[in-house]
Amino acid sequence: MQYASGDYWLFVDSDDYLDSHALETLAKVTANDKYDMIYFNTYVVDEKGEKLQILQVQPPQKKDTTLEESPELIQTFPAAWNKLYKRSLFEDGIRYQEKKWFEDLDVALKFYLKAKRILFIDDVLYYYLQRKGSIMSDSNVQRNMEMLDIFDSILQYYQEKGALEKFRDQIEYLAVWKIMILVMSRINMAEPDSKLQDKLVDYMEKNFSKLSSKSIFEEYGCKKFYEGYNCIQKKL
Repeated sequence: MQYASGDYWLFVDSDDYLDSHALETLAKVTANDKYDMIYFNTYVVDEKGEKLQILQVQPPQKKDTTLEESPELIQTFPAAWNKLYKRSLFEDGIRYQEKKWFEDLDVALKFYLKAKRILFIDDVLYYYLQRKGSIMSDSNVQRNMEMLDIFDSILQYYQEKGALEKFRDQIEYLAVWKIMILVMSRINMAEPDSKLQDKLVDYMEKNFSKLSSKSIFEEYGCKKFYEGYNCIQKKL
């Protein structure tokens, strides 16, 4: 990244590729220099190039927005490769943590806070190769715990910027999905008796005190999810 010189940056994984019109499309959108981040959609393809599905980003109610206007941005799919970034977002040293799982989430949440404006477009501009060896297929159970390091980094950044209390509910809600559902389920499927699950619950109780209340779940229409979370706690 230290050698990149353009005003806008894209990230493309080694096995993936862009649509032939991607750069032209994004150049038009950035012509007015209004947006710091631009989200686009993705095709998931197999090794033969066959399209398996569309990863369509679920935008907030406003497609031209900010975190201040749309706090639900925090729940948006955080991959590095489904968006265009203005170079200035990286100028204060925000970087993807090397060899760390879930590093996309860390950077995305920091940029949501930093970006002056964010735009969501409907175009499918990226082709993601579904391959073996991805995080989704990796059986290394311990590495799932790196999600806790990611949330430590996010919480610290929002605290330093004076924004943690303002967006705490949204971050807590995200933590439940990422830690208690995503990571917990992966560990449980691989090692049902793993003590790592206890560590996840301890982390949530230490960092997210509001989880004893239904308010955060009811705000997002997730009463049943709250009841399911309490069930998990009781089993552990």
